[in-house]
Amino acid sequence: MANGLSSIPALFRACCDRGSLFPFEALRKLLGLEDEEVLQLFGPLPSRWGKSELPEELSVQDFIHSYRRWCPRCLSKQAYQQGYWDLKLVTLCTRHQVWLQDRCPQCGAKQGWNGSSLLYCACGYCLSDGSAEPAGGLPLGLTKALLPESAATAGPDVGLPAGVQLSRIQWQRLVCRLGQFSSGVQPSRPGQLARLDDLGTARTIIENAAAVFHEWPTRLVRLLEDIQAAAGPSISLKTSFGVLYRLLYVELDDPAYQFLRDCFEDHLKTNWWGVVCRRNRRLKPSTLEKQARMTKKQACQATGIRPSVLQHLAQQELLPIQDVPLPSGRKARTFRQADVAAAAEVVQGAGNLSELALHANIAERRIRDLVILGVLKPIISRVGGSSWLFSADDFRQMLVPTDVLETGDRPMVALASLLKSGRLAREEGGSLIAAILAQEVSAFTESGGMVPVGQVVLGQEEVVCWRKNWRQQHGAPLSIPEAAIELGLKQEVVYHLIRRGLLEAKHVSSGGKVDQQAIQDFREKYVALADLAREKRTSPRHLMSSIVAQPVSGPEVDGGRQYFFRRSEVLACHVVDR
Repeated sequence: MANGLSSIPALFRACCDRGSLFPFEALRKLLGLEDEEVLQLFGPLPSRWGKSELPEELSVQDFIHSYRRWCPRCLSKQAYQQGYWDLKLVTLCTRHQVWLQDRCPQCGAKQGWNGSSLLYCACGYCLSDGSAEPAGGLPLGLTKALLPESAATAGPDVGLPAGVQLSRIQWQRLVCRLGQFSSGVQPSRPGQLARLDDLGTARTIIENAAAVFHEWPTRLVRLLEDIQAAAGPSISLKTSFGVLYRLLYVELDDPAYQFLRDCFEDHLKTNWWGVVCRRNRRLKPSTLEKQARMTKKQACQATGIRPSVLQHLAQQELLPIQDVPLPSGRKARTFRQADVAAAAEVVQGAGNLSELALHANIAERRIRDLVILGVLKPIISRVGGSSWLFSADDFRQMLVPTDVLETGDRPMVALASLLKSGRLAREEGGSLIAAILAQEVSAFTESGGMVPVGQVVLGQEEVVCWRKNWRQQHGAPLSIPEAAIELGLKQEVVYHLIRRGLLEAKHVSSGGKVDQQAIQDFREKYVALADLAREKRTSPRHLMSSIVAQPVSGPEVDGGRQYFFRRSEVLACHVVDR
């Protein structure tokens, strides 16, 4: 130093020897500093040097005192100490946009104020030779916000909306508190930080706070989601968001930080898994009134949906639901308002199984048949139970267009009579209704127009043709009269063949059913004499005299009305070509 003084303590003693009340006044006179030049000095004086004149909103506690920080690029140009480098939260040089240093790159020693040079370490290393690490734009903007001259306009530089205006002390408070949070990490108590004068600690705080402000408000929302997911489902905001909730509404309760609380409450509207109770008086009234979720009771009152229907929709995962366990062991169940509104649209005009059957004028079991066939797709379907819910589209589908029924000789049959006494198989009845709904079978009424499917009248011949085709396609068993029509025989002949065991039948005592396969087997094994005569274009009497094979049934064999031969024996005699 000048005047042969080798250290700060030596300078202090020299100033005290000049008899001034405060040593700084003596130093000022030695240097010849004017009042304007003194005002340009930045930072606190050591307590024994005199009274500190600090800028507004700064206190002695905001500065580091034992050690100093520096920018290598600044020192390379001029060996002087920037006053704002001594602020605890200032961790980079705003001029060169590089991170500050507080340790000698060579020996790792911290640099105190007792040395004789700002440029050299005690080990002899030149501090201006150290490499400077570039800092990002967001930490730079946040550092400017901590300086009195640029704090009020620093919001956009940090990434916040232009309307956010904070003072330097408000920025400092915000950075100190919010910088303690990072992805998956939150402090146990959001109070003042210890060892903030350590450059590494301060840099971590700045980087964490800058990360939260980056892409505002995306990063803060992500932080809220991480904290909420880590806490697990709960009906308590304090439990779910922990110290962050206290930080927003207690530590940072100043109106200037309302933008943080607005972001938090917007997050609640879309991501909170419970209902925000009105006892949360710290929240805005609009947040309490416009919530994203509602209870089961509120959902039923708002939409008119029956509680049982709402329950079934949730059970079949048609309505997303959130169950939050309570301390008592019970669960608080909530729904998103948007999901409830969508469910209300789905069930509007819907009805249960009985209502749809009454609307269609058919039996409930026929509605179940249509469900099995895939014609109807109920919103709620409980196999084996009575809790069914069909949409308004299903009700409209049960109305079919009909033509006007004309009087004449054409035989007609009502669908209701056919379903009741037409001896239809269960699958056949549902398939016939499905064919009518698909307009594959013509439907008639006296006045025409759209009518419930159960009220239509059908052409008897068209029904017979449809049933024949359907049974062939599905292999459905035939009644004995239907089997007689299929074989081209009289019913008495078919009954006789069944009694003789030539045609296999089931449940003969209750009317009898003949499978399609049994009819096919009979045709392959046996042939009627009348059919042989038609093929040979001769009379049955003349053909009978020329056949060597013996009949298996006939008037002179077992009292049957027609003669039947084994087809294989007839072929062996070369009487008929197969």
